[in-house]
Parts: sequence; C-alpha cells; structure tokens
Amino acid sequence: MGRRRPTTRHRSVAIVVLAKHPMPGRVKTRLAVTIGAPAATALYGAFVRDLAHRLGRTRHAVWWAFTPPAAPFSRLVGTRRCFPQQGPDLGARIHHAIRVVARRTDGFVIALGADAPHVSRREIARAAGALARGTDVVLGPAADGGYYLIGVRVPCRALFTGIAWGTSGVAAATRRRCRVLGLSCLEVARDFDVDGIEELMALVRVVRRRPREFPETRAVLSRLTRRVGWPRLEASPSWGCARR
Repeated sequence: MGRRRPTTRHRSVAIVVLAKHPMPGRVKTRLAVTIGAPAATALYGAFVRDLAHRLGRTRHAVWWAFTPPAAPFSRLVGTRRCFPQQGPDLGARIHHAIRVVARRTDGFVIALGADAPHVSRREIARAAGALARGTDVVLGPAADGGYYLIGVRVPCRALFTGIAWGTSGVAAATRRRCRVLGLSCLEVARDFDVDGIEELMALVRVVRRRPREFPETRAVLSRLTRRVGWPRLEASPSWGCARR
C-alpha cells in the first residue's frame, strides 16, 4: 500500500457524502437534548439539502451513501447517485462508500459527512488537487479530534480498522496509520462538525455571514431563533468575504 500507483492518464476526483435520512431519534441526538428532536431533525434535513446545493457548484461528481437502506433518500438530494451504507461501524461504512464510488468512477475519492454543511469548497479543491498530484491521503481535521474530510487515491481498508470512532483521537490515529502504511498524508484546514449546541452556535455565525449559501438551514435556524430567543439571523456586512 505504501507505493503510489503510477498515473498514466487523468483521473477524476469524486465526492461521497455519508448521511442519514432525517428521522426523529436517528439524527443529531446530542443536539436534540437541547433543542428537541423535531427541531434537530428539521435542521439535519436542511444541512443535507444545503450541502447538496453547495457541492453541486463544485466540478466534482457527488455521490451519497445513506442510511437506513429503505429511506427515500434520493428525493431529499434530487439525484440518483445514492446507495445504502454498509458496515458494522463508521470506519467500515466510510471504506465501503469510498470503494463503491472508486469502482463506479475509476477515480480518486473524497469522503465527507453531512454534519458539516458549511464545508469549505476551497478546502475540497485543495484536497482534490493534492490527490491529483500524487498525495495518497488527504485529511480535514475537525475541532473535536476527528475529521470532517478524508480523501484517498486508492481505497484502503486498513485506514479505517482498529480506530476508536467517536473519540478525540480519530485524526491522530489516522495519521499514525498513514505512517505505518507508508502513505503520504496532507492536511487541509481544520474545521468543525455540528454535534452539540456549541458547534451549532458556531454554524449560526457562519450562516449569518453567508446567508445565501444556506437557505434551508437559515430557515430552520430562524424558526428556532424565534422560539428560544437567540439573536436574529441578520446578514453580516462582511458575509461575502468569508472563507468558502
């Protein structure tokens, strides 16, 4: 696995998003403790729809790996590039999603989660460029010690096995695994996933700066704001200058 496969022709970079169908009790359970399950479910659905729109403005083919398998997920994102997740844990599901898309596109793959609807298109472009230039693995570290993005040139099951998922050591363990496997690894900018109320408030600040990018999320947040008395989601004068 440590040697890079020689590239004799241009290979595309595709994106696969791992997401859940928005169902009460199945999504954003930590957030639901604070804002309620209906609001958390509506918010997650808005994340997915806004992310589908934002990623559709990149130059990459976008695929969706969803759960549960019987959910009408394609209606939510408006594409047939959807398939059910498979695997007993998060690592197995990420690997399966990457492998499926790599086989269907014969290209390199960037995997994202739907918990970061604000993911920077600039950092996605950086990750895609690094893969095209020969970097084996690209990692987008998250503030909680995990990662919000991982890109690979070749699917590698070993990157995702034996990792303590859901802990603050996921990114560090993945870096160590790259070194053991002899894989080059580049990191893009650190960002955050929306898991609890603190991350939600950070997202509120992003949406306030760039409201046009997040119409679905902004609508849900506005209803929530009226209910709990948070500051209104007015557009900031500098929203157009924020990192994208």
